[in-house]
Amino acid sequence: MSLRTEGRSSVFWASIDKFGAQFFQFAFSVVLARILTPEEFGLVGILMAVIAILRPFMEGGLDAALIQRKRVSVRDLSSVFWANLLFSLLLTGLLWLLAPWLSSWYGDARLTDPLRVLSLMLVGEALALIQYVCLYRQLAFKKLALVTGSSVLISGALGVYLALLGFSYWSLVGRQLAYSAVSTGLLWVLIRADIRLQLSPARVLHHLKFGYTLMLSGLLNKGVVQLYPLLIGKLYSPAQLAYYSRAHATKDIPIVSIGAIFSRVFFPIFSKMQDDAGRLQGALLEVGHILHFSVVWILLLLALAAEEIVLLLFTEKWIAVAPYLQLVVLVGLFLPGYSLNGYVLVARGQPQRMLQQELINKGLAVSLLAATVWLGIGAIILGHALVSLFSFVLSAWYVQQSLGLSLGRQLGLFLRYSLSGGACWGLLAYLLPPVEGLWAAFGAKLVLGSGLYLFIVTFIARAPALPLLWTHLAQFLTKQPAGSRP
Repeated sequence: MSLRTEGRSSVFWASIDKFGAQFFQFAFSVVLARILTPEEFGLVGILMAVIAILRPFMEGGLDAALIQRKRVSVRDLSSVFWANLLFSLLLTGLLWLLAPWLSSWYGDARLTDPLRVLSLMLVGEALALIQYVCLYRQLAFKKLALVTGSSVLISGALGVYLALLGFSYWSLVGRQLAYSAVSTGLLWVLIRADIRLQLSPARVLHHLKFGYTLMLSGLLNKGVVQLYPLLIGKLYSPAQLAYYSRAHATKDIPIVSIGAIFSRVFFPIFSKMQDDAGRLQGALLEVGHILHFSVVWILLLLALAAEEIVLLLFTEKWIAVAPYLQLVVLVGLFLPGYSLNGYVLVARGQPQRMLQQELINKGLAVSLLAATVWLGIGAIILGHALVSLFSFVLSAWYVQQSLGLSLGRQLGLFLRYSLSGGACWGLLAYLLPPVEGLWAAFGAKLVLGSGLYLFIVTFIARAPALPLLWTHLAQFLTKQPAGSRP
């Protein structure tokens, strides 16, 4: 089955899952930002950074190992489930013991109890791991969309309700815990995975041979990424951390959603092409055109209308987010392509290459963070952007080694869209006259930015993204298999 035929329905439901969930998450976040203070968001941001660092330890790369295998047995699923659950309980106990020490290090006793409560999320996620694996292996994104959407709505409504009752940062804690509990419960109802009371250390070790490199890679990635909020919260203030995190979160709403859709849908499909290098090259280039075209377009609009977006959504008390938002656009520019290349390497059964590049990337990231953390948050973001650029180039080089797709072809593809977006931003940022009224200014930047970008991409760069998009859309609407003729 072709990439287009197999991926069409998956893209649709993965899009519903990601964009629908992100829309409602963002809507609830906007409401909560209007009720709570930046400091309250910053406190919970520190705690969620700690949780994020521990997640790779819990998963151990076993989820990706099970998805990548062409066949898995009941014994495989059961062994991974029980091993993962036991380890999540150990991590939860560790957090309960270390919570007072963390509070003391930050000089804020309020952190102890929320961290202990949030640690229960690790157990909830362990309980749902095999159900997620089954969903991905079956490309059952319709069910996943139902689970994610329901969890977001219920947890978001609870968070807003608690905030209105005056529960302060506890409303954010309750929202996170409710999401974990609801999603786990729904997955157990909808997905009847055949999990038995079996724990085979040999089967766990078998999958760890593939997954341990992903675990180390994920640990490096999460650990270094979460160093940013942990150090900002320590050296600056919870409020400054909230501004920084809000800028990243606003950028991540579209960018991470797009990257997750492409990765979630095409990782299983790429895995089925793992032995056909020529076919996989063509698929990667086609997906890359659409991915970079979409990412640059969205980031261009975020950079152009950063101030208007912050004022319209979060009100004046969050205006310090606007300059950070314009800077984090540079970070987001390279991440989706880097992620896509990583999934190609995993699909080819070469996770060790991911670990190698993570070691290099994170070494550079730690070095630049150490050099910039004393210079202000703007300098920290610019250093992060340099790391993202280097990571993308390095990932393209590794794909060249694995797949034979030249580094120049990937970089040339990326530059067609990024230079088009940069030219558009340069023209409008300096030539667009001031527009009276917040909504009028926002609308003008949106319309002019989109129109100019599409013109440059289509008629000057002559990039094929739009024709590819129209082809995929037409085939999806008509249910026409790839390569057929009416």
